[in-house]
Amino acid sequence: MYSYDVKFYNSCTMQKFFYIIITLFIANFSFASSIFPGVDPGLAVKGVVKGKVEAKTEKTAIEYANIAIYSAVDSSLVTGTITSPEGVFQIENLKPGKYYLVANFIGFEKQMVENIEISQNKAVWDLGTISLPEAIENLDEVVVAAEKNQVMYQIDKKVVNISKKMDAVGGSLANALENTPSVQVDAEGNITVRGSSNFTVLIDGKPSNLSGNDALKQIPASAVENVEIITNPSAKYDPDGTSGIINIIMKKNVQSGLNGIVNISAGTRDKYAGDFNLNYRTSKANFFVSGSYADRSMHPVSTIDNYTIFQDTTRFTFMKSDRVHRMLPYSFKLGTDLYLSEKTTLTLSGDYGHWGFEMFNPAQIIERTMPVTTEQYFLNTANSKMGGNYMNANVVLDHNFATKGHKLLTSLLYSNWDGGNYSEISEQEMDQNFEQLLFEKKHKTDQDDKSNEYRLKLDYTLPFADGSKFEAGYQGWYKEIDSKYEYQDQDPDTKIWSTNAEYTNKMNFKQNIQAVYATYSGLLAGISYQAGLRTEYTDRFINPENGTKDFKVERFDFFPTLHLSKQLTEMQQLQASYSRRVNRPREWILNPFPRYTDKYVSEQGNPELLPEFTDSYELSYLHNFKLGFVSLEGYYKQTSEAFTQTVKMRDDGVVVVTTENLDKNYSMGGELSTNLRFATWFNVFASANLYSYHVESAIAGVEATAQSINSDFVLNSTFTIMKKTRLQLTGFYNAPKVTGQGKQSEMYGMNMSLGHDFFNNKFSAVLNVRDVFQTQKFSFVADAPNLHTAFTMKMESPVVMLTLSYKINNYKQRKSEDNQTDFGGGGGMM
Repeated sequence: MYSYDVKFYNSCTMQKFFYIIITLFIANFSFASSIFPGVDPGLAVKGVVKGKVEAKTEKTAIEYANIAIYSAVDSSLVTGTITSPEGVFQIENLKPGKYYLVANFIGFEKQMVENIEISQNKAVWDLGTISLPEAIENLDEVVVAAEKNQVMYQIDKKVVNISKKMDAVGGSLANALENTPSVQVDAEGNITVRGSSNFTVLIDGKPSNLSGNDALKQIPASAVENVEIITNPSAKYDPDGTSGIINIIMKKNVQSGLNGIVNISAGTRDKYAGDFNLNYRTSKANFFVSGSYADRSMHPVSTIDNYTIFQDTTRFTFMKSDRVHRMLPYSFKLGTDLYLSEKTTLTLSGDYGHWGFEMFNPAQIIERTMPVTTEQYFLNTANSKMGGNYMNANVVLDHNFATKGHKLLTSLLYSNWDGGNYSEISEQEMDQNFEQLLFEKKHKTDQDDKSNEYRLKLDYTLPFADGSKFEAGYQGWYKEIDSKYEYQDQDPDTKIWSTNAEYTNKMNFKQNIQAVYATYSGLLAGISYQAGLRTEYTDRFINPENGTKDFKVERFDFFPTLHLSKQLTEMQQLQASYSRRVNRPREWILNPFPRYTDKYVSEQGNPELLPEFTDSYELSYLHNFKLGFVSLEGYYKQTSEAFTQTVKMRDDGVVVVTTENLDKNYSMGGELSTNLRFATWFNVFASANLYSYHVESAIAGVEATAQSINSDFVLNSTFTIMKKTRLQLTGFYNAPKVTGQGKQSEMYGMNMSLGHDFFNNKFSAVLNVRDVFQTQKFSFVADAPNLHTAFTMKMESPVVMLTLSYKINNYKQRKSEDNQTDFGGGGGMM
């Protein structure tokens, strides 16, 4: 076990705070020292070859470039490595002899450095900067640079190049990730990573105000440069998210002067969006401003067919609803990078925005009871508004010391949220033809949430002469939320609203997390490694105003990580990793007071809910070759104290939905991905994921197990029809899955996109058609004692979107210097 509870009987004083921090640092540094004894920063190793790799045109560092050392005698591979985020590499422990080096990266031409001789007279070779020119192809007698892959595989993550996904243009980032390795998206746009919805969303490495799925649904895909999917993060990252991290890298301009990009989109049945991004860069500073707005309506149709058994009566209910879902996000960001010196940069930024979701849900309901046969007909209308305003302020100081790679990064983040959830429900009893009103009852709920969040983070990096690296850091994270929930009934005769005190409540939530981490990375016997440990102290306090007691959790938790990488040949790489992750319960599933959606269903939080923990193991193989690459990944995950949504029935017949620590689940599988460029005009990306999912649960005192073999498949084909025109076809299939109380159906669909560039790439247009064959639907079946529910939702389809983009002063985002069409850009962020 990596965690244990501790009891504290006094309030947290400054003395106690410093004691905790010092204890955490001692534990982490003791761990690092025990694993890597005798590390000497001044140690000089014989037989060293080092240098840096950069893109010849952009003059920017290339991360994860392959470096291979060959014997000059017989051209056999001796050893190899990959470059750091700064493009730097260092290979040590070379025996005396003659060698040559090959540097290579996808989309670039390989470069060779010859005449490297290790001897007593010269044991250390500094090759300086190796510039890789972009791979050049001939297409219809027009010379163009080779196109970047849609997905790139690196030692600890997958990088999805959003600008090459034409089917994402005009939509949200959730749409863009629909056909991506390791990611599945259901009919409502909810994302899971390898079957789990518990992941953390970062934006440019910083936490978002919104939870995972909410953030991905709000951010415009055209504002994103790429997305990093990190399924086994290192100890440097927050451990939140049992299935990993989705890090969103927003587009940034790299040119001097004034540059920018503007995008506008319009689609069928009231779908509109727009965003912009402007930069002004000088030798002393960079100023940036961006914004986005969207109004997207969707029109799904859902049905619910269930029965409940209460005492000796069975009630059958059938419900059909023609819904309207409306997303209403907007954002505005302003900031500057101040280059205080060649070694120090100060970044000041702030953003303000609104997250909004509205749902209009009219439903026809037919109820029957047995053994006494009664039949009733209802028209229920539920109007809901969720959302609010958020604000972020960031200060980042990045200082580089004299030694290359030796740096200290300090960041301070403040976030504020002011929003909530409002709903009004009308229950009308009708005749069997749904024409005559017999009786009407209304109630409404209003939840108001205000939160303040503070994060202080320090990250220190110390490189050693032998190419190894030590990293350590601290993060303090404090969050406070005040939540108010009011339930009101309307008198059917007087139409006067009155507060129902039984269902009205307030809650105060406080969470204080103090964390330190240490990692050490290097090269041993030709294997690149990184080992780390993160230690956290958590103090959580919940005070329900109308409750009988407070709820407090205090604990220490430990999160070890390990990453290994072996360069088998110049084009083949083997990787392995382990990490321990946590899913902390969100405040809304901790609130102990019931929230009623209608007279039959209540949602209730569990203030005693504990975190769930996942141990994650991965092994992957990557083979690059002339046509592209093939990647094979195997993974195993075990989750204990897993969150389980349970459905129970009270004595009065009301169904209560809550969450408990009941499950233990396992998943084991493999993922095969390939990107093949068969011709200059034809490129294919395909990914298949096959895994076994096993759940052990104990619900309502009944132990149960469920197991299924699950799979999903993605196929993306891109055709370059003419020099400036591309056609993209994307199809996906998600197989059925099991849950603790039921099963989920299969889902599949196909999208089509057509894009063209005008006026020397300054103006572009993209036409998207989503769910061309109208096949996307989602359904699940859940069973519990005395309860059965079957739910189906068919999304609006097809959806047609047109997006127009205009680049100001030849705007070019970071690491995107190719002559291929970059569909979309710019925009705001959460």
